[in-house]
Amino acid sequence: MKYRFPNPNNNEWINKYNNLVDLIESKEDYYKEYKKTQPKRNDKTHSGWTKEQVGIHHIIPKKIDMSLVKDKNNLLYIPFKEHCDLHYYLWKANPRYAAHLWFIAIAGRKMKLWDLPGGEEEYKMLSKDISLLRKNKSKNNYENYKND
Repeated sequence: MKYRFPNPNNNEWINKYNNLVDLIESKEDYYKEYKKTQPKRNDKTHSGWTKEQVGIHHIIPKKIDMSLVKDKNNLLYIPFKEHCDLHYYLWKANPRYAAHLWFIAIAGRKMKLWDLPGGEEEYKMLSKDISLLRKNKSKNNYENYKND
């Protein structure tokens, strides 16, 4: 069994995150095999990206626990759309995960593969969170960052 994101406060967004991890884990053998058949994608130009493109997701983010980076129970083979959804849920649960969502949201939008459910308003909120995150990170206040 794969790891799950800790959720001591029963946060609705972390529940959604863990439920999606459950669903994907049940299909992971298929995704592992499917990934072997896919052409290599170029992350700089986004060529070769599709909604079905399978990548690897760290269930417990590297920022939380670097010791789990290569732990197979923390790695999940996952299609692009669901990968975006997982990063979205983390950001909604805690804005300190804005940076995790930023790249994947911009790439998904550019390639017309995925978009933030709240559209432009959520992009503005995400951009604000990124700015605040950078400011707080430069003050060594990353762990205490809250969205006010």
